Amino acid sequence: MRYPLRNRWDGSAWLADSIAALLAGLPEDRKLRIPDVGAGTSAATTAVLPELPEGSYEYTYTDISAGSFSEVEPRFGGSDGSVKYRVLDIEKDTALQGFDLHR
Repeated sequence: MRYPLRNRWDGSAWLADSIAALLAGLPEDRKLRIPDVGAGTSAATTAVLPELPEGSYEYTYTDISAGSFSEVEPRFGGSDGSVKYRVLDIEKDTALQGFDLHR
């Protein structure tokens, strides 16, 4: 494991290791699509983005409102299109909110 566990359950370290393992088995011509549902505190985003090689992913940062987007966009970027910021209410139909169904 690349990140030492700081406590019994260190979800961010586990998530970063999982993403690294997924990328290791991903064909070079394929992008990993990652929806960060309810990104709120940005803990998952902070752990995952450093593991992602440029051009190998599409990351969608979502929250129930766009209020946090202006604060986190300077930290995580996305001007190249690799990180998108979208409002998502998981209690409503995702397709009606403009999200693609699984393909």
